[in-house]
Amino acid sequence: MSKKNKVKPAIVPTEPATVKNNLTVVKDYLTSQYIQILIVITAIGAALRLHNLSGKSLWLDEASTYYLSSYDVAKIWSIGFNGDNNPPLFHWITHIMLMFGNSEFILRFLPALMGIAVIPIIYLIGKEFKDETTGLIAAALITYSPFCLNYAQEAYSYSMVLFVSSLMFLFYLKALNTNKIEHWLLFGFFSALAFWTHFYTFIPLVLIYAYTVLFILITKQKLTRGFICGVITTAALASPVAYMAISRFITLSSHPVTYGVLGVSLIPETIYRFAGFNWTIAGIYIILLVFGLGYLYAHNKKMCLFAAMFLVLPIIISVILSSKMTMNPRYLIYLLPIIFVTIASSYNLISILIKDKRLLYVFIMGIFIINIIPLQSYYTQLRGEDWRGYSDKLYGVTADGDTVVVMPGYMSQPLNYYYSNATDGTIELGASTALELDTAITQKSSGNTYFVVTGDINAANPEGDALQWLNQRTKQIGEHTGIYTFKG
Repeated sequence: MSKKNKVKPAIVPTEPATVKNNLTVVKDYLTSQYIQILIVITAIGAALRLHNLSGKSLWLDEASTYYLSSYDVAKIWSIGFNGDNNPPLFHWITHIMLMFGNSEFILRFLPALMGIAVIPIIYLIGKEFKDETTGLIAAALITYSPFCLNYAQEAYSYSMVLFVSSLMFLFYLKALNTNKIEHWLLFGFFSALAFWTHFYTFIPLVLIYAYTVLFILITKQKLTRGFICGVITTAALASPVAYMAISRFITLSSHPVTYGVLGVSLIPETIYRFAGFNWTIAGIYIILLVFGLGYLYAHNKKMCLFAAMFLVLPIIISVILSSKMTMNPRYLIYLLPIIFVTIASSYNLISILIKDKRLLYVFIMGIFIINIIPLQSYYTQLRGEDWRGYSDKLYGVTADGDTVVVMPGYMSQPLNYYYSNATDGTIELGASTALELDTAITQKSSGNTYFVVTGDINAANPEGDALQWLNQRTKQIGEHTGIYTFKG
């Protein structure tokens, strides 16, 4: 055979270079010290959030979630206009979860899952804000936060508010750093999603818009096109629920505020709760917060302004609004990513004074140590009234033909999650005023009448005539975790 016609041996295909490169990136990523620590922190966070998830009784807000989410999609939407203070997204998702059952575990699983997922998201926010070290410390802060743990184990929307607003902040910071259209669009998408989760996320969104305008004016960077795309995306996706938000605000502000944390007292109460219901931890965090702001002022004034705006303005706005509508520190849960990232920034200032690579581990371990006591007490304390235990007691007291009057009437939601008057052979009624109590008495059967009363009667009946009626005509026969039983 001539050389010209000689067949060359076949070349064995090799792995494409792109695949090798991708595998190398994944390997480097997983072997990164920061990622390994993050995986450990997230695993600890998952254990904390899933532990004893169904151990505590549902309280009022959780029972309300269950009953509202049990309706069909259209009914959930319509109730948003006249019966619930929040948009429908969380209830729609919970409606799907109820396909798997209605136990406490099922109701709380979604918030727990979001509470776990927010840990690596906070890490990424810290990484965009400053660096990976800042991200890790911020992730540790949210992992061991009793406040975050509480809402990650509650069948209500606040864990989802934290999760979605964290994604909003993440892609906003990415958009500022890269000015990529896809990041601005994702910022717009998650901004709208946050508004669909809780109306109060309108406040951080307005502040983000204000900061962006200032950022563009100060830096003269060409962010306008991407920013406008983000705004249009938010407006388009959030518009269906905007009218609902306006309607609910008008309704809430048209009545006297009878409950919540109101006025200037909102400031210390928010600090106290955010710090895990512990003033010692609050003091430590405030000091670190000041250090973090000091470092940012010296090294990154743009991010210092961003952090300062979110540390001050939402609280001031909330104090002002509390004269018109009920207010609670949990409405401000969206602030935690910025608060924790700013606290984490203090590490950079301290590391200038203490040049030791082990300082990061000391910082993370210190966060865990100062939160041990509030974390331990969290699992032993009730979230609200123990309706599970109380229903057993009520079954033991009542007999066929008796009447049970729940005060205020909406407390029948947590009671009836555990108690069935049909099974017990009783008649159940609701009342919040003396007039309603008179009406209830006329409907009673021949048996005894029992009144189930909680402290919420003071908010439902600020005039106090219902309690006066009870004191005059009934006798208290029992109390269980803030649930009082009277017999008429």
